[in-house]
Amino acid sequence: MKNDNDKIKILSIGIFSLAAAYVFYFFSPSGFFPGINDTSYWYSYLFSRSAARSVNVVGVVVDDQSIHKIANRWPLSRAVYAELIQKLETEKVNTIGFDFVFEGASENPTDDIIFKQTLDSVSANKISRVILGLTLNEGKSADEKTKTVFTLLSKDFKESAYAAGMVNTPYDPDGKIRRLRGYVDIGPGERYYSLSVQLASSYLNRPPEEVVKKLPLRFDKTFLINYLLKPNDIIRVSLYDVLNNMAELKRTYGVSFLNNSLVLVYPEAEITHDSAHTPVGTMPGGLLHINGSVDIIAGRVFREVPFLGFAVEAGALAGIFYILRYCGLLTGFLFTFGIIFVNFWILLVCRLFGVTFDFSRVVAFAALFFTGGSLYKYLSFLTQLLRIKDKATRDPLRGIFTLRYFLYRLEFESKKIYFSQDLYLVFFKLNSFSENMETPSGGTAKSVWQKIQPFLDLKGSFWALYSHNELAGCVISRKNNITSCVRSLKNNLEMVFHQEQSHVSVSAVCVKLRREYSI
Repeated sequence: MKNDNDKIKILSIGIFSLAAAYVFYFFSPSGFFPGINDTSYWYSYLFSRSAARSVNVVGVVVDDQSIHKIANRWPLSRAVYAELIQKLETEKVNTIGFDFVFEGASENPTDDIIFKQTLDSVSANKISRVILGLTLNEGKSADEKTKTVFTLLSKDFKESAYAAGMVNTPYDPDGKIRRLRGYVDIGPGERYYSLSVQLASSYLNRPPEEVVKKLPLRFDKTFLINYLLKPNDIIRVSLYDVLNNMAELKRTYGVSFLNNSLVLVYPEAEITHDSAHTPVGTMPGGLLHINGSVDIIAGRVFREVPFLGFAVEAGALAGIFYILRYCGLLTGFLFTFGIIFVNFWILLVCRLFGVTFDFSRVVAFAALFFTGGSLYKYLSFLTQLLRIKDKATRDPLRGIFTLRYFLYRLEFESKKIYFSQDLYLVFFKLNSFSENMETPSGGTAKSVWQKIQPFLDLKGSFWALYSHNELAGCVISRKNNITSCVRSLKNNLEMVFHQEQSHVSVSAVCVKLRREYSI
């Protein structure tokens, strides 16, 4: 029966720990749970980055060299970007994306005219497709009640380009970027797709509606980024070199390195401050949309499967339950760590197939369950030990300490320091107690001691049978209270013997215990 009770209690601790892991998720520091999951991103990157090789991606970076050698200012003239688009179209680039926004009018109106004419020309030629970046900013209308959305992109440019996509990127509470937007609906028939979706849509030559339908979007219309690429995993060339050193670039990367490629133009210059914190380290903001678009093109977007997380947690519950039942603390700790390690590799295998679950909750649950279960086992053991100790140190007939333990306890107490109180040795001699063991009323010595024992349960006192008819006790009391305390005890003992019709008289003596006395 006791064995079954232990099983039920440990299982209850496991269920409570599982619930606590979910509750703790909402009250933990912002980066705690995501930080645990982030460890898997590194391994996913190491094992999965080869999947991105099927997509020819080139990054054209607006670096410090481009800014200093072309115009020595930021932002660069739109005529420069018009020239870049023409160069890339000549190389038969499939899709050209811009990870920044051409907002408002230029200082030189001619630059806008040149840029728009270039966009119109590329759209007419249908060799390359240009995807411009736009930003959506929320605000309030004049009545301060209804929300309005400002689209920061020149309307003329938007109409001339193949498409425009949002560069807005959602940040998690800890400041890291793990998700990208799929789309945002502003109103009836007004939908804005993210830059990642538009790049993938253009490269695959499919409508963005069709691309989005296949994405495992979350409730907020975002999807998890599978970081397959870091800056060194793609060809990154300076905008200046594309405009002025194309021959050298072709010698370095191959004559057709730009042919049928996905090109994203994004800033890397220090003055732009365009960097993002991700689970795999800090990288330029443009790499976010490169990863997002490559994930979509290669079909490597993470799909969250909550049921898989529940199954893993159930397995961890069963494993740790067995550990708590049959293993010691150190062995159990190692085995629990092993369960976490195995589940971590289960997560990595799942991610290779594009499936993921919340590993952090598994870790939190395993830690809580093992800690709570081990604490229960320790307290249970301690309780049993105290019970054994109590049985070993108490006289089973009288319910008071044995003389051996009484002397040990007395020596221990004598070494303590008591403020305004002292230790007193109290002796009661029970005259004729042995002759009156059997009382006329038919009671036994045991029944007598059962009635005596409650009177001996004074706070700060303990007792033992010194001889067959002598009772010794240690009482912690103030000097002005000890006399009344001893007298009260003596009267209570005599009352018990009187009730039992036993002819036993009680003598009492009390002495203050000093440190110099030998126990």
